[in-house]
Amino acid sequence: MYKHNPHQLEFVEFKSPFGTKLKADNRWVELTSIIPWDAIEDLYKENFSNLKRGQEAYSSRIAFGALFIKEKLAITD
Repeated sequence: MYKHNPHQLEFVEFKSPFGTKLKADNRWVELTSIIPWDAIEDLYKENFSNLKRGQEAYSSRIAFGALFIKEKLAITD
């Protein structure tokens, strides 16, 4: 099951539990502006045949973001 969250927080709006904010010039924050999130969302949700049953899937941003970071940093699972 996959549910789209239209109210995804932007990185600049994110606040940590310690009261700090992410800097606008952070490399990961800058990357979010060039990644086509809507296109990724459309491709990602096509992989779920039944959108109403089963355990809820991770958001496309989490799934793609984790994969992107893994590849960018050349780290293993």
